[in-house]
Amino acid sequence: MSFRATQPETQILIDFLAAVPVGQTVTYDGIATAVGYQVNEHPGAGRLTQARKALMRDRQMVFATLIRVGLKALTDAETVHAGSDKLRQVRSAARRAKRITLSVKDYEALPPVEKSRSNAVLAVTSAVECMASRPALTRLMNGPTAAPSLPNMRRGVDAIFG
Repeated sequence: MSFRATQPETQILIDFLAAVPVGQTVTYDGIATAVGYQVNEHPGAGRLTQARKALMRDRQMVFATLIRVGLKALTDAETVHAGSDKLRQVRSAARRAKRITLSVKDYEALPPVEKSRSNAVLAVTSAVECMASRPALTRLMNGPTAAPSLPNMRRGVDAIFG
């Protein structure tokens, strides 16, 4: 596993957060005391975002934000729930992209390449909107292949997206 190079201030924050036990909460004041700068204001907030992304990417550590309190190092079960909660945002983004695309005033006047792009966007956003719904997630969880293995899922994604 190779880690990307980071700024020293961010690396100190990464090292501190990496030591937080799973399931534990660390306050913003505690983080500030440990790293020597505030992380809930500029530029510390940006460093905190970078540190959280690096820990998720390189060490599979996920932190939840506890508003006005600090961060919680999530357990695996909590991480799964946090991921499924993001589906609402994905679905909303797909819905907005579809609405934007459907706002074209004169579809027939579009050049063929833009008509094709419009159709592709509508197809993808409709599929994402459908698949990111709670009923779709429930059907996938309860279906005959309730827990497909990760390699099979990766093959499916590779087949779709190359």
